[in-house]
Amino acid sequence: MWILYIAVAIVVLVLIKKAVETKNEEDVLRKSGINPFRFIDSGSYVFGHIPIQITFIYPLKEEFKIYGIKPGSLRKEQLSSIETAKIKDITLENKYATDSGEPLGALVTIIWREGNFIHNTAFQFVGNDAVNRADTLHNRLIKVMNAEYSEAEDLDDQMRYLVQQNNKLQAVKICKERKAMGLLEAKTYVESLNM
Repeated sequence: MWILYIAVAIVVLVLIKKAVETKNEEDVLRKSGINPFRFIDSGSYVFGHIPIQITFIYPLKEEFKIYGIKPGSLRKEQLSSIETAKIKDITLENKYATDSGEPLGALVTIIWREGNFIHNTAFQFVGNDAVNRADTLHNRLIKVMNAEYSEAEDLDDQMRYLVQQNNKLQAVKICKERKAMGLLEAKTYVESLNM
């Protein structure tokens, strides 16, 4: 029985350590002028640069900053950036299994020009939600480039981020305050964002 108590204690300590590291990372990002809620999940960085399994794009009107979490690290590090003025196209390609029609994955490619060279920087998504995640990235990048990204969408991103960090209560609180909703209405709205 005491082994079970030790196992539970270890799990609790690991969760506390992860929460503290996440909070510290968010503080470091904020001090450098970056809003951690603006990061968009961009799957795996597959070509254009070295492959990184967990990446995020920090979209700004003038550039898309690409961040990644390298193996053995928990921190987001800036890998590169692409000036939006150099971007020629952002494409979305879904790959399906030939027999079953099930989605295998999706690819979002940013096509950009620098001097005489055309570059392709691609992000791959796999899994059951690959098509939805790729579509979200594709649409969000286009909206930012076209200056159509609203404050309301930024707020939705903040709430999605909190839910991903297992902090749904904080997301509901923000929704209730900023969108002037009742508690039940805010809870329903936050749950709809997570789909």
